[in-house]
Amino acid sequence: MTETINKWLPIDTAPKDGTSVLCYNAKKDFQAVDWWRTKDVNCSYIGFGKQNDKYWPHTHWQPLPTPPETK
Repeated sequence: MTETINKWLPIDTAPKDGTSVLCYNAKKDFQAVDWWRTKDVNCSYIGFGKQNDKYWPHTHWQPLPTPPETK
């Protein structure tokens, strides 16, 4: 079974509806699963992840792969 490899997209095109996506920081060569947050969901900031120089800001994103089937 082969899975389609998604292409990295600019972070400004990522969904802002709380959908989890795979994010990437090109300068730090770091990947993380993240989602857009708003202050109205008990969060102290708006955006993807806290602004931490080690991991953020994200520069690209792609949808998460389909999880494997379980029996």
